[in-house]
Amino acid sequence: MSSSIRRSFERPGARTARRRLELERRPKVWGVRWGSRVLAGYLVAVLGLTLWPQLEQTSVPGWAAAVVAALGRAGVKIDVGFLEAASNVVMFLPFGVLGAWLLAHARRRWSLGAVWAAVTAAGTAFSVAIETAQLFIPGRVSTVQDVVLNGAGGLVGAAAVALVLRARRGGEPQPGAPAHPQDVRPEAGR
Repeated sequence: MSSSIRRSFERPGARTARRRLELERRPKVWGVRWGSRVLAGYLVAVLGLTLWPQLEQTSVPGWAAAVVAALGRAGVKIDVGFLEAASNVVMFLPFGVLGAWLLAHARRRWSLGAVWAAVTAAGTAFSVAIETAQLFIPGRVSTVQDVVLNGAGGLVGAAAVALVLRARRGGEPQPGAPAHPQDVRPEAGR
């Protein structure tokens, strides 16, 4: 019997209930698509910001001196070194947040710890690639400190997403538990 004929014999409302169940089981593809687009835009922006040649050959970038001066007028005393270090961490926070969120939804059987570690490693590798490319760009300075601080930013962002997902799940998972409990399938024969 064809599916259209079978549907005509169903009780009223069964079709919408079946459709609702199908939608609940289907992963939220639209969120992953938009998240992927936002991540791609973010990566392009970071590459543009970090790989654009700097014609200004000073030890203190103009933006950093302006921010330190503005914060000083507001009563906040920081130095340029701290500001640059903090900006490296903050610049990679979105990498950790977006990467962990997307990976947790794409690799639903991975534990949150595995997602967190993978995103942190990817953020650090991305930073190493940027710093390596900066060796060949006029006016850019490549440092190991930038790699460490960028990796720390990715780690903090990924950890924040892991904490939120864990809280949404309701408690501590068992080691090796999938990131989403609805992905646990009953064993065959039960």
